[in-house]
Amino acid sequence: MLPALLLLLGAGGGESLRIATPRGEISVPLSREHGVAVAAPLIANALGLAIVVEGARATVVLDGAGFVFALNSPFVRIGAKMCLLVDEPYQVRDTLFLPLVWLTDCVPRVFGDRFRWDAAAGILTESLPPGAAATVATAGPPPAPAPTDTAPDDTARAVADPPPVS
Repeated sequence: MLPALLLLLGAGGGESLRIATPRGEISVPLSREHGVAVAAPLIANALGLAIVVEGARATVVLDGAGFVFALNSPFVRIGAKMCLLVDEPYQVRDTLFLPLVWLTDCVPRVFGDRFRWDAAAGILTESLPPGAAATVATAGPPPAPAPTDTAPDDTARAVADPPPVS
């Protein structure tokens, strides 16, 4: 995993992370202030994150999974499970920074095939969750109502009252 991060970061500046989702693709800068991290607000819309910071704890919710970070500690808790991080989440002023390894290692392990990290290309790709593709593909306008055989009022009256027979 570390060689993959080194490959992504290269030797020079201008380091960025690409995220591709069904909603589009973004590129965000990486911070190296306290290890390699990304500013949570920059990826929140792309990944649909809900972020709450309370004291020394930050909770990041991604598709219903709550990741609980202890600021300045190299781990994150997801329910009863733990993910060990290379770097620590931290806060500068009002901005939460999440370790890059959270996105490249922990998120793909938690969500399985839905998130895939490609170290060579430096891109995190999100695919639709299982079942969503079928729902999207089959969703469409509701079926047209079955035609009913209604006759105008005059026709109905003519059938009900046949002409007198002589």
